[in-house]
Amino acid sequence: MLSGPTVRVVPDEAPLVLPLPERGSSPRLPPPPAVLLAPLPSPRPRGRVLFLVAVATAVVGLVSFGASQVFQRQEVAWSDHPQDWDERLVNLVAFVEADRGQSFRFPVYLDILTPHEMTRAAGIDGPDVDAAGQGAVTRAAELRALGLFGGDLSWTSSDRDVPFSVYNPATKRLAALSPQAEGDPDPSWRASLVRTLTYALRDQYTGLVEGETRASAPSVFQALAQGEALRTERRYRIEESAGAPAAAPRLGDAADQGLAAALMVELTVALLAEPMVDTIIDLDGPQAVDRAFSYPPLSEEALFDPSQYRGRGSVLTVAVPPPEADAVILRQGPLGPVTWYLMLAQVTDAGTALRAAYGWGGDHVMVMSIRGTTCVRLVFRGDSGIDLVEMRSALALWVAAAVPGSRREMTLVGDQLVLLGCDPGIDAPSALPREVMGPVVAPRLAMQTIRALHRDRGLSYARARCAAVDFVGQYSAEELDDLAQVAATQGVAVLPPPAAQDHRLAVAISHCP
Repeated sequence: MLSGPTVRVVPDEAPLVLPLPERGSSPRLPPPPAVLLAPLPSPRPRGRVLFLVAVATAVVGLVSFGASQVFQRQEVAWSDHPQDWDERLVNLVAFVEADRGQSFRFPVYLDILTPHEMTRAAGIDGPDVDAAGQGAVTRAAELRALGLFGGDLSWTSSDRDVPFSVYNPATKRLAALSPQAEGDPDPSWRASLVRTLTYALRDQYTGLVEGETRASAPSVFQALAQGEALRTERRYRIEESAGAPAAAPRLGDAADQGLAAALMVELTVALLAEPMVDTIIDLDGPQAVDRAFSYPPLSEEALFDPSQYRGRGSVLTVAVPPPEADAVILRQGPLGPVTWYLMLAQVTDAGTALRAAYGWGGDHVMVMSIRGTTCVRLVFRGDSGIDLVEMRSALALWVAAAVPGSRREMTLVGDQLVLLGCDPGIDAPSALPREVMGPVVAPRLAMQTIRALHRDRGLSYARARCAAVDFVGQYSAEELDDLAQVAATQGVAVLPPPAAQDHRLAVAISHCP
């Protein structure tokens, strides 16, 4: 489902504000990869981790169109639509059409629902949601094997957040909570519908279910749709002056870093969605977004480097070694540069991790059960020999960071790195650093810096990217974490403009002639 806001969008170079739940509320974990309906059941968080989970509640799963069997099998003919728009949507439709430079081909139904009805419409209630939690055990073991998690996941089907609105590309209908003020609905209610109307408009021209099904990297297609919708919502909030959120409460100092880590992959992708679309527009204009939807990038690499959309990027083939003799294969397929980056960001600075991830050429992951222990076999291939050397050096730190008694191995096989990591278990001491939010924020800071240097200062895109990676590398994980925490707790933008760090930026530019 495509849900309305909890993430709030504000103007200019700091477009995302992260509101926090009230102390004691219970945000949700994303589902295992095979279950992408949103939003989902919530574990019981504690302390500072509420910051990260709150954001993930808002953005993870906003744009999952095709992974559900429901979406693939309940397609509704486009001929089933109303003759006219609901009067509450007329002005919002006009804004979306003007902002996107396209007209709706026909109106879309709007269903006004109670909170209970919305939980069903948004896919956050019912037996399928509780069943989805069964995959959390395997997912947690996989994340522990990758070094991105510690401990266990606790699922519950209670305390769900209800979005303002959703768009269902299967039924071709909008659903919205009944507004509290009939005459002049809440600005956030209207802004939510702007976002969901943007999804509906894209669906009429591209086909969200079909597009995701055809995409080589569904997460990138989803991010394109999410980024486009967030961008339109941000511009609406600017025009309507509806984007000033209330100050969020401060958080305590207790930390459940394992829970935060479980959200890192999904959250990193979500935070890169809007800047990816913004950068594509910077490079080639608004029409470039339509081209990106028609010919989406082949891999997640476009999230770090949106210029990849021009030639769709490239993915090198890898030779997959056979599983161990007594292994049972649970799943296999591509891993993607986002996960490689996050693995490395746990053991080195964000700049080094980003630089190594930029050298991604292709990969494969095989999740196996070896005598009852979940293990991951990873294969990495770099774009060049230099990229392979950089990744090998960084991954040596990952291998060395294994918790006592766990198994991590790395072997160079031709032009590939082959790694094995096994789940150390629920009770093993976590190898995660104290701060885990810095690695999530860093790619967004890098993307913002690339845009500022390329668009505003006239640096070539390649030089801007080089300087942005160096710039981010000058931040410690603690500084990045503090940056995100202060932004969230004060209700201000997540990331300051790069100009706020002129000295660091000058040093970074000097390193990239």
